[in-house]
Amino acid sequence: MAPRVVIGAPLYGQAGHVREALASLLGQTFGDFRLVLVDDASPDDTVAIVRETIAGDARAELHVNPRRLGMLRNTNRAWALSRERFPDAEFWALGSDHDLWHPRWLERLVAALDEHRAAVLAYPLTRRVDAEGRPLRAAWRFDTEGVADPRARLRRGLYRMVSGDMIYGLFRAAALDRTGFYAPVLAPDRLLLSELTLEGEFVQVPETLWDRRFAGLASLERQRRAFWPEGAPLRSRLPWWVAHSGRFGRRHGTRAALADYVPASVAFQVRRRVLETASSVAAPAVKGALRRPAVRRAVAQGVIPAVRETREVLQRLGEEA
Repeated sequence: MAPRVVIGAPLYGQAGHVREALASLLGQTFGDFRLVLVDDASPDDTVAIVRETIAGDARAELHVNPRRLGMLRNTNRAWALSRERFPDAEFWALGSDHDLWHPRWLERLVAALDEHRAAVLAYPLTRRVDAEGRPLRAAWRFDTEGVADPRARLRRGLYRMVSGDMIYGLFRAAALDRTGFYAPVLAPDRLLLSELTLEGEFVQVPETLWDRRFAGLASLERQRRAFWPEGAPLRSRLPWWVAHSGRFGRRHGTRAALADYVPASVAFQVRRRVLETASSVAAPAVKGALRRPAVRRAVAQGVIPAVRETREVLQRLGEEA
C-alpha cells in the first residue's frame, strides 16, 4: 500500500546538522510517509551519519550519487526518485539536510490539504534561525486561499511570495507531475511556485512548525556555484526574472506571459527600485516633515504598514536571490 506522503531530501555536506534534521523528520506524529534521501557525493561524513541515523527505520532510504550533480539536478533527482519509488503517493514534500521540523508539521499540513481541496500547496509559518538555532526573523504570512481566478493567483504570487519558505511545504503530487520540479534557472523555486499558482490555491497553516536554518545571504553567484559545480551556463547571467518570463511564455503562451507574468515581475522590480531610492534620497525631507504631529499620525496609520510589507518582501527576496 502506497504511503500518503513522500519526502524527498537532497543532501550535501551538512554533517554538522543532518542528524538533527533527519531526527526531526522521522519524529513526525503523522507516520504514513516515506523519506527518500539523495546524497550528492558529499565530501564529509554526511553519508555515514545518515546511515547511522536511519538504520532500522523502514520509512527511510538512502541513495548516493557516484559523482556530484549540483544542488539543482540533485533536487530534481530526489523528486524523480520519489515518484519512481512511490508513484501513487498523494502528497510530496521537499526536505533538507540542515533545517528543523516541528513534530506536528506533517500532521497539520496533511490536514490543511484534506480540508482545502482546491489547494495544491500547504505550508506553515516559518521561523528563520542561524547556524546555532537562534531566531533571526519573525514568520512571513502569505497565501492565495479563496482566490479562484488563476491569473489573480499568479499576479498575487509574483508580487508577494517568499519562495524559499514556501517551497518546503506539502504539495499535491499530481500538480507537480504536471509542472515538473526545478527548471535550470536561478531562483527556480520562485518559477515553480508561480506556475503552481495556475494549478490551485496555496494555504498557510497559522502555526510556526518549521525552523529554516539561514546563515548569510544566498547571492546569485553562490547559486551559480551550487547549481552548476562544473560551470554555470551563459544563460544564467540573464536577470532571473527575464529568464523566468521567457520559460513561462514557452510553457503557457506568449500572451499569458505578456499579460500577467511580465507586468507583475516588472512591477515588483519597480517597487524595489522606488523603495531603495526613497530610502536614500528622500530621508532628509521625510525627517523634516515628521516633526509635524499630523504628518506623524498619517504615516503611522497608512504609510508604515505598506512600507513594512514592501521591505519584508524585498528583504526576503534578496535573501532568496
